Amino acid sequence: MKGTDIKFAFFLGIGLLLFSIQGPVYYGSDADYVVPQLVSIFQHGDQNIDEYSHLYGEQYQIRKVGNHYYDAYPYGIVYLALPPAFLLNAIYGADYLSLHRDRIAVILASCLMAVATMLVFFMSRLRGLNRWRSGLLALFAGLGTSMLSTGSRAPWQQSGVMLIGMGLLCLLILHRRKKDAGTLTGMGLLLGLGFMVRPLMVLYAAGIGLYLLFDRESRKGLHFFVLPGLAVAALFVWQSFHLFDAPLPPYYLADSSGFNFDYANSIPGMLFSPNRGFFAWHPAFLFSAIALVSGTASSLRYAALRLRIAVSDFFPLPERKSTDQNIEIRSVAARVQNERTKDSFLPFALLIVLGHGFIVASYEPWWGGHSLGPRLLSDLIPLFLYALVPFIRRMDFAHPAFALTLFVCMAFSCVVHIRCIFVPEMGAWNRSPVDINLAPERVWDSDDLQWFR
Repeated sequence: MKGTDIKFAFFLGIGLLLFSIQGPVYYGSDADYVVPQLVSIFQHGDQNIDEYSHLYGEQYQIRKVGNHYYDAYPYGIVYLALPPAFLLNAIYGADYLSLHRDRIAVILASCLMAVATMLVFFMSRLRGLNRWRSGLLALFAGLGTSMLSTGSRAPWQQSGVMLIGMGLLCLLILHRRKKDAGTLTGMGLLLGLGFMVRPLMVLYAAGIGLYLLFDRESRKGLHFFVLPGLAVAALFVWQSFHLFDAPLPPYYLADSSGFNFDYANSIPGMLFSPNRGFFAWHPAFLFSAIALVSGTASSLRYAALRLRIAVSDFFPLPERKSTDQNIEIRSVAARVQNERTKDSFLPFALLIVLGHGFIVASYEPWWGGHSLGPRLLSDLIPLFLYALVPFIRRMDFAHPAFALTLFVCMAFSCVVHIRCIFVPEMGAWNRSPVDINLAPERVWDSDDLQWFR
């Protein structure tokens, strides 16, 4: 990575940060008590929100444990937001942060998403895109995805997942080059922190862990990956016992009453409905889906050919026929292996995507409650950006029709997501003419699009 790339990414991130904080829309809901926790840390050195105890029973985000009151949602995002919050506290003071908590929440979330878009740029450069194509993908991530409409509007759990997810992918690419312990340790630490941000980060841990397990060289140093993650998890368990007298916070121990398994409605709705569909809000990611599926198909073909070679070696045919067949099989296997090694992580990325999608589809409010677009699937944005890289590479004059199609898809998404941060009516869509939680079929209402409220 050249110094010019670092400068480019820095100014890109600063530009996106300044743009994002101009958007007046705060849309927090579940994330309403992140800033109060930060204020409590600065003023009292603890994370309880006893100052808001009078709202207990009225605000669903407040949970009473023993004699104290806590935010009901995971704490990891609070720790991710600490660095920019510390700077704002040094400038304005904790009282100011508390009085202007919605605005501060937007600034903190925008800082995290600015760093995430810088990581998108680095990921693209590490995967071989030139500087301008990498910048294009980073701009698309920062302006045309849920990084902007969800991630920058408040410090949601998803904001933290998108940031950590991009960090993991950068480290994974570096590890494929270096095969060193440092990148494994970094991934383990990030995944441990990620679990504190959102329990569904276990899917990232499983996908990346399986990838490393199947890689012969990485397998030898797998303890460098596992032990740091377990160390962070141990600290998390210790904190949970200290605060809640339980191994995990209440959010992680919730029962299954919120699951409904209405897949006939949830899967089409969360993927393709105009008001909540992941691909409706991110049509460019249809290309990413193609990459994920085709990459997995290549790996499966290679595995099948390797199995045929093993069988033919164990049960040889007559010499000449066996030799000819083996030469043919090995030749085909070599071609498929060359195709597969272009990105052998894609099958494991698809496993993460399918696992996450299955869990969200099983959840009763699969539409994400009061959200700006497909919030519950925004955890997957890093993986879809990763899979989009080969298509960004093909955006040139040699493929004009394809380049124009992809550019139009990206431009459409930018218009939609940028409107989310400047037009309050898009958030009001969730409540009028009838609350989305009471009438989830509104996700298919093409006469009242949240996009263009």
